[in-house]
Amino acid sequence: MEFPQDPLAFIDLMVDEHKRRWKGRRFAGEALKYMREAVDQQGQGEEFMRLYVHNDDARRPDPADESTDLAMLQLYEHWRKLHGLRPIEVWDGTTLRPWLPPESNPQLPAVFGDIDQFNDAFTRFPGEYGAHWRRLDALGNAIETYFREIQRHHVWSRPIGGGALRLYRFNCLNNIEVAPYTVLFWGFLKWADNVRRQLFDLPIEKYPHDEWSDISFMHRFNQHHFPWHDDVFGKGRCTRIDDQFGTRRQYKYPMMSQGYGVEFLQFHGDLIRAYNDWLERMGMPTASAWRSGRNHCAYILKYAFGWHYSRGGTNGHPLTAETYAPDLLDEDLSKFRTVAELGSHFERCGVQFHGMGHVENCDIRDVYTNNYSIRFFAWHTWIDNLFRKILEQGKPLYDTSTPLDQPIPGLCARFQEVPDPEGQFTGCWTYRSFHNEPDPNADPKWFVAELNLQQIAGEIVGELDSGYPEYRYAVSGSLNGDHVNYQTTPEWWDDREIAVLRAIGDTKETRGHVYEYVGHFAPEWPQGKDQVDAFTGTVSRVRRPDDPTKDGKVGSFITVRKTNKRVFFRDGEFRVPPGVTQVNISIWGPGGGGGSDGPGVGGANGADGGETKVERAGAALCSATGGKGGQHGVNQPTTGGAGGIGTGGDTQHAGKAGEDGDTVSGESGKGGDTYGPGDSGGERAGKHESGRNGFGPGGGGSGGQEAHTPGAGGGGGGYAEGAFSVAEGDVLSIFMGRGGRGGRGGHRDGGDGADGRVVITW
Repeated sequence: MEFPQDPLAFIDLMVDEHKRRWKGRRFAGEALKYMREAVDQQGQGEEFMRLYVHNDDARRPDPADESTDLAMLQLYEHWRKLHGLRPIEVWDGTTLRPWLPPESNPQLPAVFGDIDQFNDAFTRFPGEYGAHWRRLDALGNAIETYFREIQRHHVWSRPIGGGALRLYRFNCLNNIEVAPYTVLFWGFLKWADNVRRQLFDLPIEKYPHDEWSDISFMHRFNQHHFPWHDDVFGKGRCTRIDDQFGTRRQYKYPMMSQGYGVEFLQFHGDLIRAYNDWLERMGMPTASAWRSGRNHCAYILKYAFGWHYSRGGTNGHPLTAETYAPDLLDEDLSKFRTVAELGSHFERCGVQFHGMGHVENCDIRDVYTNNYSIRFFAWHTWIDNLFRKILEQGKPLYDTSTPLDQPIPGLCARFQEVPDPEGQFTGCWTYRSFHNEPDPNADPKWFVAELNLQQIAGEIVGELDSGYPEYRYAVSGSLNGDHVNYQTTPEWWDDREIAVLRAIGDTKETRGHVYEYVGHFAPEWPQGKDQVDAFTGTVSRVRRPDDPTKDGKVGSFITVRKTNKRVFFRDGEFRVPPGVTQVNISIWGPGGGGGSDGPGVGGANGADGGETKVERAGAALCSATGGKGGQHGVNQPTTGGAGGIGTGGDTQHAGKAGEDGDTVSGESGKGGDTYGPGDSGGERAGKHESGRNGFGPGGGGSGGQEAHTPGAGGGGGGYAEGAFSVAEGDVLSIFMGRGGRGGRGGHRDGGDGADGRVVITW
């Protein structure tokens, strides 16, 4: 194996080796339970220790051997010794977030309080299993289980000494495939090795504490980084930063302003130099520059953040500067007239390149712990090199003719337009389905409708709308690229990805209807004329409870792209096309959740819907608030949630309130309707039923109904519409409100409110 001195180059190699080992591990399937323990986990703990901590019986003990089977920690420590680097510090996981109280950090499992008990591990499984459960196996199993707890650790907490209460959900170790980029990963393996040594009565290696180690330095460093981004310690949004590490005393301007652009570069540049100064004092190599891309893992982010933070790293295509920020590769940075423009470009234009670089790479995603990763410094070193380049050109910090606390007018319009981060299935389509009828004289037409889709990374959501309010279907699905394995550039007719979709009835008349689709884009002929985007495939009537004879019927479909309309079902952006000076926007707020059936402390009100809004350059054009949640059952009539309201535009409508629950008849309240799409509120539930979900967009959920304490319905979302003047290249940001969750306490749950919706036509 190679051992380059550059830390990032070496860890890249280690990550490749780590992923190879991890994917080849023997993970057991369904656990055989005995005394509430999983006996089929035998062997996994020993395997973890051999592959990652220490291998006493290596068949190829030479680290330079390309096929060496030394443990990862043994290879890592060999690299550090080879280049004279300081030893790695032991880290047992209990200071995952050192600014939080000890009780808000991971707790060392009690089993490690008495290591000697692992000598008796075999006694837990008498008989045939006990002979195979060796002490190293038991220890490794416990260590790996604890590591997974650290990876998943999340907590609501305030910092030591006071500050904002917040949910800490992520950390730099979340994704196992890129965990080796963080010093905490190696510190944990070192702790595991010391526990192993203790178990086998071997000498324990201690870190020389005459100087900071990688980890202890980062413990101090990280609390001088994230307060600039977030007011964790409750000192105000614009806090001055301590200069213990040589950083200037900065004042954080609001995002997107000229001042923010300057400070972003200055502040992070100071941090990089402080880090490099420490490395030089320790005799270690300084951070190398790196552009986001290798070993990215953004595909998991849509589950955490939604679509906005998962673009740029899907299906194996990383966030490349060549594609998404080519102006940053210009040798002279000629399009940037000031330092503020360079800094603001990273956070405003295109895919907001700085932020996307972080969230695309899971080890540097979490602002509170990302500086434990070597890639944090490599990423910001590349950015800092651009900062130094523009300073060397003598360009001013900012345009003094424009207020420092305001955005730079027309900044992004001067730069190359980046590819649409949403996928090719996004848009409005004319959908036609056909019976597979061989008779040339028979009418093959099955169904004609408008299909509106939004592709977010590999996920697709949308609606199939027949034009009749009672016949609408909610669509969801994903792209399947498992069959794609080209070693060279594919021919123009090669299928790249398959869309797998499902449509479910979204109205009373279509309740229970299920259709499934498998299709792909029609290839684009290189010499073709007048070709319109289309995708085609087969459709199956999976379930038709109104006529079971139709179940399983298979047909064909084709969709053809329409123009001048976009429908948003999630957060997104709309870039004004060339020649367009006006757009029409219709906006629905989400519905409130219905209350549950259950009196007193046994019930729960439905949650309020959020807010849907459309913004341009941070200023709202129009918005629609969500309906309020309905009350849970009490021993008196329950009150339905109020409807939301719309603001902005030429027309506004309030959503209807959810119906009250009736304790006399025992009937729950129907969900409130929103404006336009028909009977959108969830239907009143029958006895012994949970509430019905609202129909999209914006319908309130109905209350749950068990006996004589039924829940009330949630309110419908507000609505607004209007015509708005725009300019070519303007970017409209869509923030989609999510429907309120129905009450979950009590006897029967309330129905969920439907999400909001935005329709833009031009």
